[in-house]
Amino acid sequence: MTEGNQALVLDNKLFGVSCIKVERLEPAFKDMQNICSSHRHNFYKIIWVTKGRGTHFIDFNHYPIKPHSLYFISLGQIQTLELTEDVTGYMIMFTNEFFSLELQNKHILSQLPFFDIVNTDPVLYVNDEEAAIFNYIVQKLEREYHSNAIDRDDMLCAFLRILLIEVKRLYCPAQTIYTAESSVLIAKKFMLLIETHFLVTTSVSEYAKILNITANHLNETVKKTTGRTAGEWIRNRLVLEAKRLLIYSELTISEIAYHLNFDNVSYFGRLFKKYTDCSPGDFRGKSIKSDKASSNCSNSYN
Repeated sequence: MTEGNQALVLDNKLFGVSCIKVERLEPAFKDMQNICSSHRHNFYKIIWVTKGRGTHFIDFNHYPIKPHSLYFISLGQIQTLELTEDVTGYMIMFTNEFFSLELQNKHILSQLPFFDIVNTDPVLYVNDEEAAIFNYIVQKLEREYHSNAIDRDDMLCAFLRILLIEVKRLYCPAQTIYTAESSVLIAKKFMLLIETHFLVTTSVSEYAKILNITANHLNETVKKTTGRTAGEWIRNRLVLEAKRLLIYSELTISEIAYHLNFDNVSYFGRLFKKYTDCSPGDFRGKSIKSDKASSNCSNSYN
């Protein structure tokens, strides 16, 4: 990652008075600081690449960037982009409140498979015919975003929903089909709860109580659906947050352990090593060395 040991950047004021932003990659590319530095998002983002190549880093996973590809960044995720200079495309950023204002289900975005940060890859590569459809929708979004027409937000939301429906139709056949099966719904509700409660709720029984089921039933259901127990998911989420803070913040290891509500720094270190095969200090050290060994931001575009 190009600027690995920075403080986390929260884009709370990205939208101003609006709850959606549509912009082209080309102008944003000229501002290398915004493209290269690692950002943590409190909104949803879709990147549509029409030309150019590079690498997209999302939470310690990397995905090749190539023409006719869509990338999905969910709430809380950290991303870094490394792009070639000829890149073209669009970025669409929006809040859950904007998208779900008129919807009864306020959690619909987090339930879409491509915004599921646990089970699926946040990328979709499409063919020429499919790319033409996305170009049309995104261009309509861009024109509407820059207009002052009546019912502008309604039109933006409508085109955004059409875009996500088109993505879902292409994405689902190639990925695990999401069903309304009770076990799947329980597992997804549990995953959503972890995202909002992992800093204060760390026991399976507490999550089971919120879901109004027994701890054993929750463990068995999550294990059947995802291959891991509920306890493993809770600990994995804590370790993911620890990784983010080790690389993208200047907090000490003790401060990170305190932030994650560990009473004992040694126990935090043992848990981290169990899930990563290295200590927190070694993990941070390896990341810093990796950054120094890699090309700097401007070189990564050549």
